[in-house]
Amino acid sequence: MKRLFYRLLLGLLPFTLWAQTSNPVWFKTPLAPRLANYEIEAYVNPVEHALKGSLKLTWKNAGTEATDKLPLHLYLNAFKGPNSIFMQEGSGKLRGDRMGDDSFESSWGYCRLLSVTSEGRKLSGSYGEDESVYWINLMQAVAPGETLTLEIQWESQFPRVFARTGWSDGFLMAAQWFPKVGVYQGSQWTSDAHHADTEFFSDFGTYAVNVNVPRGFWLAHSGEAISYIDPVDGLKKDAWPDPADDKRMIYKLYAEDIHDFAFAMKSNLDWKRRDFSYRGVKVSLFYEPSHHLMIDRHVAAIEASLRLTEEWYFKYPYPVLTVVDPPENASGADGMEYPTMIMAGTNAFDPLKFRIPEVVTVHEFGHQYFYGMLASNEVDEPWLDEGFTSYFESKAMQRHYSGLFNSRRFQLPGNFQSLTSYLMTPNSDPLTRKGYESATYGNTAYTKPDMVLQQLEALLGHTTMSNVVTTYAREMAFKHPTHLDFKRIAERISGRNLDIFWSDYIMGTGTLDYQIERVSVLSVREGGWNINREGDASFESIRELLPQGRIKLERRGDIVSPITLWVKLSTGEERKVRWDGKDRWVHFDFPAPIVQAQLDPDYEYPILRDRLYASWSPKAPTRGIAYWAHLVTTFLTYCLQGIGLL
Repeated sequence: MKRLFYRLLLGLLPFTLWAQTSNPVWFKTPLAPRLANYEIEAYVNPVEHALKGSLKLTWKNAGTEATDKLPLHLYLNAFKGPNSIFMQEGSGKLRGDRMGDDSFESSWGYCRLLSVTSEGRKLSGSYGEDESVYWINLMQAVAPGETLTLEIQWESQFPRVFARTGWSDGFLMAAQWFPKVGVYQGSQWTSDAHHADTEFFSDFGTYAVNVNVPRGFWLAHSGEAISYIDPVDGLKKDAWPDPADDKRMIYKLYAEDIHDFAFAMKSNLDWKRRDFSYRGVKVSLFYEPSHHLMIDRHVAAIEASLRLTEEWYFKYPYPVLTVVDPPENASGADGMEYPTMIMAGTNAFDPLKFRIPEVVTVHEFGHQYFYGMLASNEVDEPWLDEGFTSYFESKAMQRHYSGLFNSRRFQLPGNFQSLTSYLMTPNSDPLTRKGYESATYGNTAYTKPDMVLQQLEALLGHTTMSNVVTTYAREMAFKHPTHLDFKRIAERISGRNLDIFWSDYIMGTGTLDYQIERVSVLSVREGGWNINREGDASFESIRELLPQGRIKLERRGDIVSPITLWVKLSTGEERKVRWDGKDRWVHFDFPAPIVQAQLDPDYEYPILRDRLYASWSPKAPTRGIAYWAHLVTTFLTYCLQGIGLL
């Protein structure tokens, strides 16, 4: 029956509907090179959690060599079963969710190509390292500057919500749902299989998308709705419409200069929506009725993000933004970004002011820039999107909020989560390691880069660093930047050679770890036998002098940087000395006992490994309330996330 339904459906997906409504023009002059352009017809069957689609792909070769092959990403094939690369590498786990706990067919998903044609001729192909990439054999090579058009028909089966896509109890998140072309740079295709701990990489283009759904559904989506049939009132909450009847509606959607497209849907009786405008951007917020107490906080976070990104980088250029707060039973879909659309995440209430709505919304909106418009390769260098976004998140939260995670009550630094995570895993992988090759992905992609960027700011100064990041954002918008682009811009703006910094913090795995190993008092005495030049001897009585202070410093990390030591002596005098750190340890002597000492008193090194042991006072050091508060709260957060409560 299902196959018959889909055969009949093929005739319902012609490329004619777009002629009925002209597409709006977002930008008189394109912001991006429009290399991958899609016209898509999609018919959604919510009962079967399935989708049938046709698309026309217009692709331009922007490389330096001709190509006679073209890869299509079929990301949903990562969830066909337990043998895919994604499932094998991640053991079926991601962010506290688990795939494959049951063996029901409906829990798994796939993307199946039905046909690929060019100029009316069917094209053959073969799978790559696994079924998440399919290589098309072209009729003839496409030369640099030439354009190719493909017509593709496919069907998608969505899994139970996992790894940012799928269904759960009336909610559907359609992410990575259509065949998507890889990126051709120079003479090489970038088309990695869908690995665990990796996201996506694609070219900019235009999207004209028709989504055919049963009436009575809200559709949250990338891009702008050109037109649609209004939902019919009175749909029963527990009754799905017959997908074969004619009581359906078509959302006609359009977007320019983006590199991905996603949508989510749910019954309009089970979903709430708030529309508002801010700084010329039309915002649509979809949320669960039980989350109504959080909505004003989402709105405030969105407005703060739009304001700060305009102030720090450049104005958000798109006319629309969609924000989705998924239900608790679809947590696998939250905390994710798509061009002009973000997936937030929260609970029905937030009594401890963990700032979950704010943190997630601010972070995911930051991805509209670092990933969305600065389209770095998330597979090869995940830190360029997650790390820069975490840096933005830390700055934004510090600027606008206080709470348990960023709180004056404990006087914790605004980036204490990043700092805590870094302290727990200081020897993480290099930032340039591929996401799926990293044994410390969370730290390498998120928290360590945040700390590294904080360290670069301390090195260059706040004003210079602000100019660096602003210039980087503006110059690399709508391109595919790498860490070398950021280095080039940072060196140009600062006028400094950053080779050592890059070697230590970007390419390296070492830590900056200086400690005060020992403070002691030296007893000084004078007297005894004195022999002059003539050989005459005399004895002076032994007498005690004012004791002196000695401090031993140790370098326990691999990174060598000069560091300042501040001491306060028993006389009340304060002194600063500079140690080059080249040796593993050093002694410094002072004319009076030391009553207090501090390494890095001017906070030159936010990334210093452990400040508890970089300070000393006569009272034995203890890990006080601030230290334990942020460790305990972070641990509890990880636990609650692990069992799906956050």
